[in-house]
Amino acid sequence: MEAREVVAEQVKVRRQQLGWNQGELSEALAGHGMNIDRSGVVRLEAGRRGIRVEDLLALAAALQTTPTDLLAPMHSRTVSVGDSQLTAAQLVSWCHGDPDAWRRRRISLADLRARAEGQRLIEDLVDTVTMMSEAIEDRDRAAVIFAAGRAHNALAAASEWTFTEDEHRELARRWELIGQED
Repeated sequence: MEAREVVAEQVKVRRQQLGWNQGELSEALAGHGMNIDRSGVVRLEAGRRGIRVEDLLALAAALQTTPTDLLAPMHSRTVSVGDSQLTAAQLVSWCHGDPDAWRRRRISLADLRARAEGQRLIEDLVDTVTMMSEAIEDRDRAAVIFAAGRAHNALAAASEWTFTEDEHRELARRWELIGQED
């Protein structure tokens, strides 16, 4: 969503929370130096009217809220800031003095699922290498063959996966730990 659309939605929600109609908001805004009639409020709430900084401050004062609350998207939506998409939490952190909040990458549910899948693949590879090491140590030919098949499947799955640098480091660290156990 564009910032203007977010503010428009927040203004409408806050106005409704206060039990006001659009005319009453227009009257309240006049008391804060923003002269806008009812049809202007309708356009503003529809996202068809530009909002200046002065407007944002008057809207926040009239609606008994903060400018940050009017800027923050609802329902985990994001607001566009240039090429970046900010969540409500990022925007609020940014407005409250964290200059790097907008630079932090938003982590989506898909990202979390992908990380979990990558972690699962790493665990499978480590478990398979451990199983193979134990089978070789025990000279259990059937277990070695089983572990080799499992290793093949784990490596095939991993070859379709793009590991992050952190996942590569974790895999290497675990590989070294297995080597140290021998």
